[in-house]
Amino acid sequence: MTANPLPGFDAFEAACKQRGFTWRPFAPVAGAGDLDWTPLGAAADADLAALQARCDGGRFWEIDLAPRARLLEHNPMLRRGSGTLPIAHQLVVFASWHGLAWHLATVPALADTGGRQPVVWLDLYDDGAVTPIASSVDRCFSLLAEHVERFAPSPGGDSEPAFAGSVAGSIATDTRLLELSGAVPMIDLLAHGTGPEPWFAELLAAARR
Repeated sequence: MTANPLPGFDAFEAACKQRGFTWRPFAPVAGAGDLDWTPLGAAADADLAALQARCDGGRFWEIDLAPRARLLEHNPMLRRGSGTLPIAHQLVVFASWHGLAWHLATVPALADTGGRQPVVWLDLYDDGAVTPIASSVDRCFSLLAEHVERFAPSPGGDSEPAFAGSVAGSIATDTRLLELSGAVPMIDLLAHGTGPEPWFAELLAAARR
């Protein structure tokens, strides 16, 4: 597989290292760039396949990026428990906030022609509420880079505004994401739990005026 550039992930790395935050990638494993999601019933996301060729998961700032084995084990577990999370079969969770029930997941049904899938924020504290945040995994990392640069305090510092509302202005410029938010698979996801974060509902309403 040809390596894909990942400018968003590179910007996230630069921001974390500049701020002195955790940046601990795990060594890539053989064949990770040919990430196979067949067990999940979906084609692998192109950005995640490129990223797994660089590192087999890791800890980045407060984000735990799932190693390949974890990704292929954890998502079927979520689906087997789909009585409590019926939307799990529509998502592939690839990262989580360390020690918290906040997750980042792709939506394979909405992949573009290059195999890049949009990313949603999954809040399991809020009945599995879903908020779309990026049209691709690498764009999601760009948002994380912006948040770390602008808002993340040093350890022991003041509290920070919550991601991803902190970067709503940048999300508002993601025209493909806004278009996908009107597609049937995303409409179904947005209806789950308590619905998307209020800031996204406002952003979407403004875009549709």
